[in-house]
Amino acid sequence: MKIKIKLLVLVLLILPGCILVPAMDSVRRAGLTESSRQGLLPESLKKFNEAMQWGNPQEALGYVDDANQEGIALQLQDLAEQEKVVEAKIVGIDFKENAFKAIVNVTVRAYKVPFYVVKDRKEKQTWRFSVSDGWKMQTREVANSKPT
Repeated sequence: MKIKIKLLVLVLLILPGCILVPAMDSVRRAGLTESSRQGLLPESLKKFNEAMQWGNPQEALGYVDDANQEGIALQLQDLAEQEKVVEAKIVGIDFKENAFKAIVNVTVRAYKVPFYVVKDRKEKQTWRFSVSDGWKMQTREVANSKPT
């Protein structure tokens, strides 16, 4: 009898936690809190940069805000035709407006085809979060490029 009572108490203590875990994960993935929005940005940045590394600008456009797709699409298409990205490294992220906006500094290492001389390029990307779409790039500016 004591074992059944202990088991019942244990189940009653664990069960609410099991129910809350998926709900808490849903809140985190929805970006309802400032810290959850901050936690979601690196995943979007990684997927965008991986798409560019693999020379797939169409996939990268999935991470660009609809209102800015036309201009950025031309940039990305030109880059994919002219260069091969070797590495993209996030240098810094500055969150603004309670983490609904982020300024991302990226160092991109790439070479122009067919010369194979790797150069560093600094990019400043502006990303904006919406609950319906997640993180989307709004602007992309190239700061400079220099040989390594």
